[in-house]
Amino acid sequence: NARLRAQVQALGTQLKMAESENERLRRDNVQALIARAPMLGEGIEESHRQVQSLTLLSQPKVIKLQGTAQHTLQMAITYPLVAVPELQGTALGEVWFPVDWDGRSLAIGGACTPKAEQMLRRKLNCLSPEARPSTGPFAGKNALESLRTSNGSPVLQLLLALELAEHDLEQAQEHLSTYLGSLTAATAIAHPLCLLALSRINSEAPALAAFFKLYPDAARLLTTAAEKRGTQCQRTGAGAGPSPAAPAFSSAWKELKDAHSCASAAMEELLRLTGLQKVKESCVQMFKVALRLKMMPPEARKANAPSFNLCFLGNPGTGKTTVARLVARILHDSGIRSKELIVECTAQKLKDDGVGDFRKKVKEAMDGVLFIDEAYDLDPAGDFKGKPIVNELLTLSENERDRLTIILAGYEDEMNAKLFAYNEGLKSRFQEIYFEDFDEAELLQIWCAMQKEKGWTMADPRLAGVAVRRLVKGANRKGFGNAREVRKRLEQATARAFNRPNFDPSRMVLEIPDVVGEDPRSNPKLQAVVSELCGKTGWGSIKKAVNDLVELCGTNYRRELDGQAPLPVFLNRMFLGNPGTGKTTCAKLYGQILKHLNFLSKGDVVIKTA
Repeated sequence: NARLRAQVQALGTQLKMAESENERLRRDNVQALIARAPMLGEGIEESHRQVQSLTLLSQPKVIKLQGTAQHTLQMAITYPLVAVPELQGTALGEVWFPVDWDGRSLAIGGACTPKAEQMLRRKLNCLSPEARPSTGPFAGKNALESLRTSNGSPVLQLLLALELAEHDLEQAQEHLSTYLGSLTAATAIAHPLCLLALSRINSEAPALAAFFKLYPDAARLLTTAAEKRGTQCQRTGAGAGPSPAAPAFSSAWKELKDAHSCASAAMEELLRLTGLQKVKESCVQMFKVALRLKMMPPEARKANAPSFNLCFLGNPGTGKTTVARLVARILHDSGIRSKELIVECTAQKLKDDGVGDFRKKVKEAMDGVLFIDEAYDLDPAGDFKGKPIVNELLTLSENERDRLTIILAGYEDEMNAKLFAYNEGLKSRFQEIYFEDFDEAELLQIWCAMQKEKGWTMADPRLAGVAVRRLVKGANRKGFGNAREVRKRLEQATARAFNRPNFDPSRMVLEIPDVVGEDPRSNPKLQAVVSELCGKTGWGSIKKAVNDLVELCGTNYRRELDGQAPLPVFLNRMFLGNPGTGKTTCAKLYGQILKHLNFLSKGDVVIKTA
């Protein structure tokens, strides 16, 4: 025992010495890095290229002693840092932030394992502000609390603060204060989400503005439509003062037109489309390349000719077909292709018609564009009819690159799994352009444009916003229909308007029930089922619970019209009681109630015994 105690004491002394040395090295590295880190403002991109990351290697003996526990000796500084002068005087006034963060990773320095991070991504409401996870309002909180039992990372405190901001502001403030207290003077490097938490919990507007400026990609993913609008208002002076700067691709296109006296009606049309920022940027760059190629001698142009084969990735309704048609015109306007021509087909049709017909289409599209939608359906490994067509594509995409542009379109995961996995060389021959789902503001713009085109007006100006907020809950998931979904919902609303007894064809006005449905409390079928339940003998607590549920749904209906987040609704129930008290009968009535409240599509109850 004495020998064991001596060994433990020796290890403790060794650990303290290592910690002291490590802290000194860390402080020196941080100070050196801070000395080179810029203040937020002009030149941030230049600094990002120049500042070299500093990595502090952990000592193997200490890692061995600590096992998997989080420890300061295991943390590495691998990010260029930036300070935010606008936050002077706030809780983050003396804090530094990493420059590189796109919002797709939750923790810096390994606070979460990949498996834990994937689980949190599914459950945290604060990471899906416009598309609530289907796991319940407190699933994220419970998951974080569970992780904290085995992981003492301060980042979990920060995530808890964000998750509770909407439901329990006092608790959220406590967790945020705990996280801020963990940022010591020697290592005051904060997680970027700290800016978002300070904005939502302490109403610090400069923190939100800094979040948008430092992390635009993350802001697009993680902020609400209201936060986006609020930041836009700050930038534009709430409608007063100068207009916001034009997007970079618009400025680049204007410079091209001025410098080369070029024109393209198709490019102008593309730049007027809603959203599609990355698509527009890629097309302007493509036009610029074409102009520079034309200025080169023929031999040099032929030797350096890039491939103009493209792969459009994204959900339906994001404009892939529309953009493909515009690209065909843009390629002709830029001189890359001699014909303003596009031949459109689907992969399934190509397989059905055979490789001979495919060769005819290629011949027809020569000197223009061949567009293959849902290209993953070629599935050369799984369908013998698609294999010869893909083999032809391999050859064409390389040998005919100076005369033919091939555009493939489809879901990213299926394109990789079914098409590009067949041959590694195929993917490298296509430039990938990702069509992101439209956000709430863009969907609202699309809704209003379609509504105006059809000649309808709204009885209540809030209706379009409500309809779009319902739509955007499905965004950023595979299969979300985007503009196609907007058209579908608008057509459903107009169909309901046509069927209204008081519809006036001369006015073409959409009423509240047409767009968002009736107040659930006004549903006669619901009233009938509730009346039947309330007519039962006894069941006092059940009747109260059902009436409370109906009233809560009515409250959420009003909140939705006012642009407020709905209150959480819990649908799972446990019926307790002796035999013969009506539990099965009550369950059947409850299923019908949920159906008429639009929580269930059928409302049927399947009865099983344990």
